[in-house]
Amino acid sequence: CGHELCCKTFLLDFVPVTMKMAKNQGLGLDNNKISGMCGRLKCCLKYEDELYDQLRKTMPISGQPAIRKSDGAEGWVAGLNVLMQTVVLNVQGAREEIPVEEIEFDPKMNERQVRRWQKEMREGLRVAAEERARERQDRERAKADRQAARMAPSPASEGNDSDESANESNEGGEGEENKQRESRPRRGPRRSNRPSSERREGGGDESVSTQGDGGQRKKRRRRSRGGRGRKKPGGGGGNGPAPSGGGGE
Repeated sequence: CGHELCCKTFLLDFVPVTMKMAKNQGLGLDNNKISGMCGRLKCCLKYEDELYDQLRKTMPISGQPAIRKSDGAEGWVAGLNVLMQTVVLNVQGAREEIPVEEIEFDPKMNERQVRRWQKEMREGLRVAAEERARERQDRERAKADRQAARMAPSPASEGNDSDESANESNEGGEGEENKQRESRPRRGPRRSNRPSSERREGGGDESVSTQGDGGQRKKRRRRSRGGRGRKKPGGGGGNGPAPSGGGGE
């Protein structure tokens, strides 16, 4: 009739059902999927459990490494469909669902070995990612260095620039010196560096010596004049009056 019926409506003997059966069949722990109308685990889990056990023997474990036969690409099993006998193979991040007959895997590998392999794989992926990031940084750094080297001036051009700047500074300095020279007032004749006191003393000496020479000449004149008017002893000529005698008339 298409309606869901509980096993208790037609079954007299109930077989034990466990959560392991649901897990073995790849069912999630959802009560709506694994529980019946009575609230117990579905009895069909027991009936299909044997079939799943037989089909699983030809299937790899989820997470197990595998190789694609068509091109030899290495990957790992990311999903299983036991009833359809297909696997989801992850090859370098790309997932593809293919029949189990098209892959190669180790059927003796257990779950513990699969977990250890998964850990090593994740570590290898991390190291590879760090190596790629390091190489990318090295390329970017080398590119930046090349750009900086192209933009940096060469030593010859730096020398020319320094010479030009030095010439410009010299020309500017000479122009400033010329302007300062033109703006300065012209000086008169250079005066004597001798102090004024010495000049005054020297002038006084000259005047004193001049006065002394004049005085000596005047004295000589006076002496010569006095000599002419002096009377000679014993009488004689002279224009002066004659001395009066004792016995005159």
